[in-house]
Amino acid sequence: MLPYVLKPCFLYLAVFPQAYEIPIRRLFHLWVAHGFVQTSPEASVTEDVAKKYLEELVCRNMIEIVRWKPDGDPKTCHMPRYLYDVFLTKAKDIGFLVHHGKSECTSADSFEFLQPFVSFNTRKRDTIKPVFTKIIHTGGFLMPKVLDLEGVFKPVLSEKLGIMVNLSVGVSISKPSNQPPTNLQVLKGLIIGYKDPGKYGLDRCTNLRKLGLTCFHSESALKTAQCISRLDNLHTLRLTSRGNPLNLVLSPMKDHQSLSNLYLFGGIEDHRIGNLPRNLNILTLSASRLTEDPMRVLGKLPQLRVLNLFNHSYLGQEMTCHADQNFPELRVLKLWILGKLELLTVENGAVPQLRELEIRVCEKIRSSEGLDQLPALKELILRNMPQDFVEDARRRLGNEKLSSNNCNTMHAIHRVNVHAAFGGTTVKS
Repeated sequence: MLPYVLKPCFLYLAVFPQAYEIPIRRLFHLWVAHGFVQTSPEASVTEDVAKKYLEELVCRNMIEIVRWKPDGDPKTCHMPRYLYDVFLTKAKDIGFLVHHGKSECTSADSFEFLQPFVSFNTRKRDTIKPVFTKIIHTGGFLMPKVLDLEGVFKPVLSEKLGIMVNLSVGVSISKPSNQPPTNLQVLKGLIIGYKDPGKYGLDRCTNLRKLGLTCFHSESALKTAQCISRLDNLHTLRLTSRGNPLNLVLSPMKDHQSLSNLYLFGGIEDHRIGNLPRNLNILTLSASRLTEDPMRVLGKLPQLRVLNLFNHSYLGQEMTCHADQNFPELRVLKLWILGKLELLTVENGAVPQLRELEIRVCEKIRSSEGLDQLPALKELILRNMPQDFVEDARRRLGNEKLSSNNCNTMHAIHRVNVHAAFGGTTVKS
Protein backbone atom coordinates (compact mmCIF):
# COMPACT_ATOMS: atom_id res chain seq x y z
CA MET A 1 0.00 0.00 0.00
CA LEU A 2 1.32 3.42 -0.95
CA PRO A 3 2.30 5.55 2.09
CA TYR A 4 0.05 8.58 2.53
CA VAL A 5 2.93 11.04 2.04
CA LEU A 6 3.58 9.62 -1.43
CA LYS A 7 -0.01 9.66 -2.69
CA PRO A 8 -0.26 13.38 -3.58
CA CYS A 9 3.27 13.34 -5.04
CA PHE A 10 2.31 10.50 -7.36
CA LEU A 11 -1.10 11.87 -8.35
CA TYR A 12 0.45 15.24 -9.11
CA LEU A 13 2.16 13.72 -12.15
CA ALA A 14 -1.27 13.56 -13.78
CA VAL A 15 -1.21 17.36 -13.94
CA PHE A 16 1.24 16.95 -16.82
CA PRO A 17 0.20 15.62 -20.25
CA GLN A 18 0.64 11.92 -20.92
CA ALA A 19 4.25 11.00 -21.77
CA TYR A 20 5.39 14.58 -21.07
CA GLU A 21 9.01 14.55 -19.86
CA ILE A 22 8.89 16.29 -16.49
CA PRO A 23 12.20 17.84 -15.34
CA ILE A 24 13.03 16.39 -11.93
CA ARG A 25 14.07 19.86 -10.76
CA ARG A 26 10.67 21.30 -11.72
CA LEU A 27 8.78 18.43 -10.12
CA PHE A 28 10.61 18.85 -6.81
CA HIS A 29 9.85 22.59 -6.78
CA LEU A 30 6.16 21.93 -7.38
CA TRP A 31 5.97 19.26 -4.69
CA VAL A 32 7.58 21.62 -2.19
CA ALA A 33 5.39 24.57 -3.22
CA HIS A 34 2.24 22.50 -2.57
CA GLY A 35 3.50 21.32 0.81
CA PHE A 36 3.69 17.65 -0.19
CA VAL A 37 7.25 17.24 1.12
CA GLN A 38 7.30 16.65 4.87
CA THR A 39 10.56 17.25 6.69
CA SER A 40 11.73 16.18 10.11
CA PRO A 41 14.59 17.17 12.41
CA GLU A 42 16.59 14.27 10.96
CA ALA A 43 15.87 15.35 7.35
CA SER A 44 15.27 19.09 7.34
CA VAL A 45 16.32 19.74 3.72
CA THR A 46 13.24 19.45 1.52
CA GLU A 47 15.17 18.52 -1.63
CA ASP A 48 16.69 15.49 0.09
CA VAL A 49 13.25 14.34 1.21
CA ALA A 50 11.80 14.91 -2.27
CA LYS A 51 14.58 12.80 -3.74
CA LYS A 52 13.71 9.95 -1.37
CA TYR A 53 10.06 10.22 -2.41
CA LEU A 54 11.08 9.95 -6.05
CA GLU A 55 13.31 6.95 -5.40
CA GLU A 56 10.50 5.17 -3.58
CA LEU A 57 8.02 5.80 -6.40
CA VAL A 58 10.55 4.60 -8.99
CA CYS A 59 11.16 1.42 -6.99
CA ARG A 60 7.40 0.82 -6.98
CA ASN A 61 7.31 1.27 -10.78
CA MET A 62 4.97 4.25 -10.40
CA ILE A 63 7.40 6.73 -11.97
CA GLU A 64 9.66 6.06 -14.94
CA ILE A 65 12.98 7.85 -15.41
CA VAL A 66 13.26 8.99 -19.03
CA ARG A 67 16.59 10.82 -19.20
CA TRP A 68 19.74 10.95 -17.11
CA LYS A 69 22.30 13.64 -16.38
CA PRO A 70 25.95 12.98 -17.28
CA ASP A 71 26.75 12.42 -13.60
CA GLY A 72 24.18 9.62 -13.38
CA ASP A 73 21.41 11.51 -11.58
CA PRO A 74 17.88 11.38 -13.05
CA LYS A 75 16.97 14.37 -15.25
CA THR A 76 13.38 13.81 -16.45
CA CYS A 77 10.54 11.43 -15.64
CA HIS A 78 6.89 10.68 -16.31
CA MET A 79 4.02 8.55 -15.09
CA PRO A 80 3.93 5.18 -16.92
CA ARG A 81 1.39 5.10 -19.72
CA TYR A 82 -0.50 2.14 -18.28
CA LEU A 83 -1.15 4.12 -15.08
CA TYR A 84 -1.89 7.52 -16.57
CA ASP A 85 -5.47 6.96 -17.75
CA VAL A 86 -6.43 5.28 -14.49
CA PHE A 87 -5.07 7.94 -12.15
CA LEU A 88 -5.97 10.97 -14.27
CA THR A 89 -9.56 10.59 -13.08
CA LYS A 90 -8.46 10.27 -9.46
CA ALA A 91 -6.33 13.41 -9.79
CA LYS A 92 -9.35 15.33 -11.03
CA ASP A 93 -11.51 13.97 -8.23
CA ILE A 94 -9.24 15.35 -5.50
CA GLY A 95 -8.94 18.79 -7.10
CA PHE A 96 -5.93 18.55 -9.41
CA LEU A 97 -6.70 19.82 -12.89
CA VAL A 98 -4.67 19.19 -15.99
CA HIS A 99 -3.99 22.26 -18.11
CA HIS A 100 -1.78 21.65 -21.12
CA GLY A 101 -1.10 25.28 -21.99
CA LYS A 102 -3.37 25.23 -25.04
CA SER A 103 -4.60 28.64 -26.10
CA GLU A 104 -8.01 27.27 -27.07
CA CYS A 105 -8.70 26.22 -23.47
CA THR A 106 -10.85 29.17 -22.36
CA SER A 107 -13.73 27.66 -20.44
CA ALA A 108 -13.80 29.12 -16.96
CA ASP A 109 -16.03 26.29 -15.77
CA SER A 110 -13.21 23.82 -16.15
CA PHE A 111 -11.11 25.76 -13.63
CA GLU A 112 -13.67 25.76 -10.83
CA PHE A 113 -11.60 23.59 -8.50
CA LEU A 114 -8.21 24.50 -9.89
CA GLN A 115 -5.23 23.97 -7.60
CA PRO A 116 -2.09 24.25 -9.74
CA PHE A 117 -1.73 26.09 -13.02
CA VAL A 118 1.11 24.54 -14.99
CA SER A 119 2.03 25.53 -18.54
CA PHE A 120 3.78 23.48 -21.19
CA ASN A 121 5.88 24.86 -24.04
CA THR A 122 3.69 27.89 -24.77
CA ARG A 123 5.65 30.08 -27.19
CA LYS A 124 3.13 32.81 -28.06
CA ARG A 125 3.46 35.78 -25.77
CA ASP A 126 -0.19 36.64 -25.13
CA THR A 127 -1.77 33.18 -25.05
CA ILE A 128 -1.76 33.05 -21.28
CA LYS A 129 -3.56 36.38 -20.67
CA PRO A 130 -7.04 35.60 -22.09
CA VAL A 131 -7.27 32.48 -19.94
CA PHE A 132 -6.33 34.37 -16.79
CA THR A 133 -8.70 37.24 -17.55
CA LYS A 134 -11.73 34.96 -17.99
CA ILE A 135 -10.90 32.94 -14.90
CA ILE A 136 -10.32 35.97 -12.68
CA HIS A 137 -13.51 37.75 -13.75
CA THR A 138 -15.60 34.67 -13.00
CA GLY A 139 -14.09 34.29 -9.57
CA GLY A 140 -12.71 30.86 -10.32
CA PHE A 141 -9.09 31.64 -9.58
CA LEU A 142 -9.11 32.62 -5.93
CA MET A 143 -7.71 29.36 -4.58
CA PRO A 144 -4.58 28.33 -6.55
CA LYS A 145 -1.44 27.84 -4.52
CA VAL A 146 1.01 27.37 -7.40
CA LEU A 147 1.48 29.24 -10.65
CA ASP A 148 4.14 27.61 -12.86
CA LEU A 149 4.84 29.39 -16.15
CA GLU A 150 8.08 27.64 -17.04
CA GLY A 151 8.48 27.60 -20.81
CA VAL A 152 6.06 30.47 -21.42
CA PHE A 153 7.63 33.09 -23.67
CA LYS A 154 7.36 36.54 -22.03
CA PRO A 155 4.07 35.90 -20.26
CA VAL A 156 1.67 38.84 -19.98
CA LEU A 157 -0.44 38.51 -16.84
CA SER A 158 -3.52 40.38 -15.71
CA GLU A 159 -3.12 43.28 -13.32
CA LYS A 160 -5.63 41.46 -11.10
CA LEU A 161 -3.14 38.72 -10.36
CA GLY A 162 -2.84 40.11 -6.85
CA ILE A 163 -6.28 38.82 -5.82
CA MET A 164 -4.99 35.25 -5.87
CA VAL A 165 -4.67 35.14 -2.13
CA ASN A 166 -3.13 31.66 -1.82
CA LEU A 167 -0.43 31.96 -4.53
CA SER A 168 3.18 31.31 -3.69
CA VAL A 169 5.30 34.43 -3.90
CA GLY A 170 8.72 34.82 -5.50
CA VAL A 171 11.02 37.38 -3.88
CA SER A 172 13.82 39.21 -5.64
CA ILE A 173 16.58 40.42 -3.33
CA SER A 174 17.63 43.86 -4.57
CA LYS A 175 19.27 45.30 -1.46
CA PRO A 176 20.86 44.06 1.79
CA SER A 177 18.48 42.70 4.40
CA ASN A 178 19.12 42.38 8.11
CA GLN A 179 16.73 39.47 8.44
CA PRO A 180 16.86 37.17 5.40
CA PRO A 181 14.81 33.97 5.46
CA THR A 182 17.08 31.44 7.16
CA ASN A 183 15.23 28.51 5.55
CA LEU A 184 16.00 29.77 2.02
CA GLN A 185 17.36 26.91 -0.08
CA VAL A 186 17.92 28.47 -3.52
CA LEU A 187 19.35 31.95 -4.10
CA LYS A 188 20.47 33.13 -7.53
CA GLY A 189 21.48 36.48 -8.97
CA LEU A 190 23.00 37.95 -5.82
CA ILE A 191 25.57 40.67 -6.56
CA ILE A 192 28.29 41.32 -4.00
CA GLY A 193 29.92 44.75 -4.28
CA TYR A 194 32.75 45.97 -2.14
CA LYS A 195 30.82 45.27 1.07
CA ASP A 196 31.15 42.25 3.32
CA PRO A 197 28.65 39.58 2.11
CA GLY A 198 27.50 39.38 5.71
CA LYS A 199 25.85 42.75 5.13
CA TYR A 200 23.53 40.96 2.73
CA GLY A 201 22.70 38.35 5.33
CA LEU A 202 24.31 35.59 3.26
CA ASP A 203 26.07 34.07 6.25
CA ARG A 204 22.71 33.54 7.97
CA CYS A 205 21.21 31.56 5.07
CA THR A 206 22.59 28.34 6.49
CA ASN A 207 20.09 26.09 4.69
CA LEU A 208 21.13 27.20 1.20
CA ARG A 209 21.49 24.30 -1.23
CA LYS A 210 22.03 26.26 -4.44
CA LEU A 211 23.73 29.64 -4.70
CA GLY A 212 24.58 31.86 -7.63
CA LEU A 213 26.43 35.11 -7.03
CA THR A 214 28.75 37.63 -8.68
CA CYS A 215 31.65 39.49 -7.07
CA PHE A 216 32.62 42.88 -8.46
CA HIS A 217 35.41 43.94 -6.11
CA SER A 218 38.58 42.21 -4.93
CA GLU A 219 37.92 43.59 -1.44
CA SER A 220 34.94 41.29 -1.05
CA ALA A 221 36.29 38.21 -2.89
CA LEU A 222 38.01 36.70 0.15
CA LYS A 223 35.15 37.41 2.55
CA THR A 224 32.69 35.95 0.07
CA ALA A 225 34.68 32.71 -0.14
CA GLN A 226 34.89 32.58 3.64
CA CYS A 227 31.15 33.06 3.92
CA ILE A 228 30.52 30.28 1.37
CA SER A 229 32.75 27.93 3.34
CA ARG A 230 30.38 28.20 6.30
CA LEU A 231 27.27 27.21 4.31
CA ASP A 232 27.41 23.55 5.28
CA ASN A 233 24.35 22.45 3.27
CA LEU A 234 25.46 24.04 0.01
CA HIS A 235 25.87 21.53 -2.83
CA THR A 236 25.64 23.73 -5.97
CA LEU A 237 27.57 26.98 -6.41
CA ARG A 238 27.85 29.29 -9.42
CA LEU A 239 30.50 31.91 -8.62
CA THR A 240 31.30 34.66 -11.11
CA SER A 241 33.86 37.43 -10.87
CA ARG A 242 33.61 40.70 -12.73
CA GLY A 243 36.24 43.40 -12.82
CA ASN A 244 39.66 44.02 -14.27
CA PRO A 245 41.49 42.19 -12.90
CA LEU A 246 39.66 40.09 -10.33
CA ASN A 247 40.73 36.55 -9.49
CA LEU A 248 38.54 34.07 -7.66
CA VAL A 249 39.56 33.07 -4.14
CA LEU A 250 39.29 29.33 -3.52
CA SER A 251 41.29 28.45 -0.41
CA PRO A 252 38.49 28.97 2.18
CA MET A 253 36.30 26.49 0.27
CA LYS A 254 38.92 23.73 0.10
CA ASP A 255 37.49 21.75 3.01
CA HIS A 256 33.83 22.19 2.12
CA GLN A 257 32.26 18.74 2.50
CA SER A 258 28.87 18.98 0.78
CA LEU A 259 29.75 21.09 -2.28
CA SER A 260 29.42 18.76 -5.28
CA ASN A 261 28.55 20.97 -8.27
CA LEU A 262 30.78 23.99 -8.87
CA TYR A 263 30.78 26.52 -11.72
CA LEU A 264 33.55 29.14 -11.65
CA PHE A 265 33.73 32.06 -14.08
CA GLY A 266 36.81 34.22 -13.58
CA GLY A 267 40.57 34.19 -13.24
CA ILE A 268 42.31 31.55 -11.13
CA GLU A 269 46.02 31.68 -10.30
CA ASP A 270 47.75 28.44 -11.34
CA HIS A 271 49.07 27.59 -7.89
CA ARG A 272 45.58 27.93 -6.36
CA ILE A 273 43.79 25.35 -8.52
CA GLY A 274 44.57 22.75 -5.85
CA ASN A 275 42.25 24.55 -3.43
CA LEU A 276 39.10 23.15 -5.00
CA PRO A 277 36.72 21.18 -2.73
CA ARG A 278 37.56 17.48 -2.68
CA ASN A 279 34.03 16.07 -3.01
CA LEU A 280 33.12 17.63 -6.34
CA ASN A 281 31.05 15.57 -8.79
CA ILE A 282 30.73 18.30 -11.45
CA LEU A 283 33.25 21.06 -12.14
CA THR A 284 33.00 23.78 -14.77
CA LEU A 285 35.76 26.33 -15.33
CA SER A 286 35.35 29.31 -17.64
CA ALA A 287 37.65 32.29 -18.26
CA SER A 288 40.07 30.90 -15.67
CA ARG A 289 43.08 31.74 -17.90
CA LEU A 290 45.27 29.02 -16.41
CA THR A 291 48.71 28.84 -18.02
CA GLU A 292 49.80 25.51 -16.50
CA ASP A 293 48.11 22.24 -17.43
CA PRO A 294 45.54 21.64 -14.64
CA MET A 295 44.84 17.99 -15.42
CA ARG A 296 47.37 16.50 -13.00
CA VAL A 297 45.78 18.43 -10.12
CA LEU A 298 42.18 17.91 -11.23
CA GLY A 299 42.82 14.20 -11.76
CA LYS A 300 43.24 13.85 -7.99
CA LEU A 301 39.60 14.73 -7.30
CA PRO A 302 38.32 11.28 -6.31
CA GLN A 303 34.59 11.76 -7.04
CA LEU A 304 34.70 13.99 -10.12
CA ARG A 305 32.35 12.67 -12.82
CA VAL A 306 31.92 15.65 -15.14
CA LEU A 307 34.65 18.15 -16.07
CA ASN A 308 33.93 21.11 -18.33
CA LEU A 309 36.83 23.34 -19.39
CA PHE A 310 35.24 26.22 -21.29
CA ASN A 311 36.11 29.56 -22.88
CA HIS A 312 39.81 30.25 -22.25
CA SER A 313 39.89 28.33 -18.99
CA TYR A 314 43.31 27.02 -20.12
CA LEU A 315 45.79 28.98 -22.23
CA GLY A 316 48.49 26.34 -22.68
CA GLN A 317 49.47 24.40 -25.83
CA GLU A 318 49.50 20.87 -24.42
CA MET A 319 47.14 18.97 -22.14
CA THR A 320 47.78 15.53 -20.65
CA CYS A 321 45.62 13.15 -18.65
CA HIS A 322 48.12 11.25 -16.51
CA ALA A 323 48.01 7.59 -15.58
CA ASP A 324 49.13 8.22 -11.98
CA GLN A 325 46.51 10.95 -11.41
CA ASN A 326 43.89 9.33 -13.52
CA PHE A 327 40.39 10.79 -12.83
CA PRO A 328 39.08 7.50 -11.39
CA GLU A 329 35.37 8.39 -11.73
CA LEU A 330 35.31 10.84 -14.66
CA ARG A 331 32.50 10.05 -17.13
CA VAL A 332 32.27 13.24 -19.21
CA LEU A 333 35.00 15.62 -20.38
CA LYS A 334 34.22 18.74 -22.42
CA LEU A 335 36.86 21.06 -23.88
CA TRP A 336 35.42 24.22 -25.47
CA ILE A 337 37.13 27.26 -26.97
CA LEU A 338 40.67 26.52 -25.82
CA GLY A 339 42.27 28.67 -28.49
CA LYS A 340 45.93 27.75 -27.93
CA LEU A 341 45.61 24.01 -27.37
CA GLU A 342 47.59 22.01 -29.94
CA LEU A 343 48.05 18.53 -28.44
CA LEU A 344 45.82 16.37 -26.24
CA THR A 345 47.41 13.27 -24.69
CA VAL A 346 45.72 10.53 -22.68
CA GLU A 347 48.20 8.19 -21.03
CA ASN A 348 47.41 4.49 -20.85
CA GLY A 349 45.36 3.89 -17.70
CA ALA A 350 44.08 7.45 -17.38
CA VAL A 351 40.34 8.30 -17.22
CA PRO A 352 39.29 4.62 -17.19
CA GLN A 353 35.56 5.46 -16.83
CA LEU A 354 35.36 8.16 -19.53
CA ARG A 355 32.28 7.63 -21.71
CA GLU A 356 31.90 10.96 -23.50
CA LEU A 357 34.54 13.34 -24.80
CA GLU A 358 33.43 16.56 -26.49
CA ILE A 359 35.82 19.04 -28.11
CA ARG A 360 34.54 22.31 -29.59
CA VAL A 361 36.25 25.24 -31.30
CA CYS A 362 39.82 24.27 -30.38
CA GLU A 363 41.09 25.61 -33.67
CA LYS A 364 44.82 24.94 -33.25
CA ILE A 365 44.64 21.33 -32.12
CA ARG A 366 46.05 18.98 -34.75
CA SER A 367 46.58 15.67 -33.02
CA SER A 368 45.78 13.55 -30.01
CA GLU A 369 47.41 10.57 -28.40
CA GLY A 370 45.74 7.73 -26.55
CA LEU A 371 42.08 8.29 -27.42
CA ASP A 372 41.93 4.80 -28.90
CA GLN A 373 43.02 3.35 -25.54
CA LEU A 374 40.02 4.62 -23.56
CA PRO A 375 38.20 1.39 -22.60
CA ALA A 376 34.83 2.94 -21.67
CA LEU A 377 34.57 5.60 -24.39
CA LYS A 378 31.19 5.50 -26.14
CA GLU A 379 31.18 8.81 -27.98
CA LEU A 380 33.61 11.41 -29.26
CA ILE A 381 31.82 14.64 -30.21
CA LEU A 382 33.64 17.17 -32.40
CA ARG A 383 32.20 20.59 -33.23
CA ASN A 384 33.90 23.14 -35.48
CA MET A 385 37.25 21.41 -35.33
CA PRO A 386 40.16 21.28 -37.84
CA GLN A 387 39.49 18.78 -40.60
CA ASP A 388 42.77 16.93 -40.16
CA PHE A 389 41.98 16.39 -36.48
CA VAL A 390 38.57 14.98 -37.39
CA GLU A 391 40.11 12.60 -39.93
CA ASP A 392 42.77 11.51 -37.44
CA ALA A 393 40.07 10.73 -34.87
CA ARG A 394 38.14 8.75 -37.46
CA ARG A 395 41.17 6.61 -38.28
CA ARG A 396 41.76 5.89 -34.62
CA LEU A 397 38.19 5.31 -33.42
CA GLY A 398 36.08 4.61 -36.50
CA ASN A 399 32.71 6.14 -37.33
CA GLU A 400 30.82 4.22 -34.68
CA LYS A 401 32.11 6.45 -31.86
CA LEU A 402 32.53 9.72 -33.75
CA SER A 403 29.96 12.50 -33.96
CA SER A 404 30.90 15.68 -35.79
CA ASN A 405 29.24 18.60 -37.56
CA ASN A 406 32.09 20.66 -38.89
CA CYS A 407 31.11 23.44 -41.26
CA ASN A 408 33.01 21.96 -44.20
CA THR A 409 32.01 18.33 -43.92
CA MET A 410 29.03 16.09 -43.30
CA HIS A 411 29.41 12.86 -41.39
CA ALA A 412 26.99 10.22 -40.24
CA ILE A 413 26.12 10.68 -36.60
CA HIS A 414 26.03 7.63 -34.41
CA ARG A 415 25.34 8.13 -30.72
CA VAL A 416 25.48 5.55 -28.01
CA ASN A 417 24.92 6.97 -24.55
CA VAL A 418 24.86 4.64 -21.60
CA HIS A 419 23.94 5.95 -18.19
CA ALA A 420 23.57 3.30 -15.51
CA ALA A 421 22.33 4.43 -12.13
CA PHE A 422 19.22 4.99 -10.05
CA GLY A 423 17.47 1.74 -9.37
CA GLY A 424 19.78 -0.34 -11.52
CA THR A 425 18.14 0.90 -14.74
CA THR A 426 20.20 1.19 -17.91
CA VAL A 427 18.99 3.54 -20.62
CA LYS A 428 20.32 3.41 -24.18
CA SER A 429 19.48 5.93 -26.88
